[in-house]
Amino acid sequence: MKTKDLAISALFVAFIAVCAQISIPTPLVPFTLQIFAVTVVALTLSFKQVFYVIMTYIIMGLLGFPIFAGARGGIQMLLSPTLGFILGFMPYALILNTLSQKMKNRLLPFSILPGYLVFYTLALTVLTLNFYYITQIDITLSKLLTSYWLMFIPTDLLSIAIACILSNQLHKHFNF
Repeated sequence: MKTKDLAISALFVAFIAVCAQISIPTPLVPFTLQIFAVTVVALTLSFKQVFYVIMTYIIMGLLGFPIFAGARGGIQMLLSPTLGFILGFMPYALILNTLSQKMKNRLLPFSILPGYLVFYTLALTVLTLNFYYITQIDITLSKLLTSYWLMFIPTDLLSIAIACILSNQLHKHFNF
């Protein structure tokens, strides 16, 4: 990997970490700008760079760097209700990157949907396991979907739309 690629990757890891700190607290899983940042990464960088950026972000956070929402980090995040969301960034970003490259941004909504569904499937599955086995909270599927998915859709869609615009501008003004 070239020095330029390493520098760009480091900037995007920092970008995700900063966006994680911009959050609105809600029970267990806060609203953050991480989906915005991950979407920008996925639509701006190459597949290889996306993989390295997201993997670096996850590993740094699990190693204890306070880069997850609420300035949290560390191995204890493996027991956090937000773990599925953090892990879900990888398939979301890679699917979005792959499909947007193949579709050349012409059908961007269709390239976002599969990754978004995989992201929330993973996130809600891990959250459900956390509820049952860690916090021992019995939650219904309808409450889980309304509290941790439907509630996030409007802000996610707005974040994704703005990320698409920003990514297009980055491609236009910089040589990514």
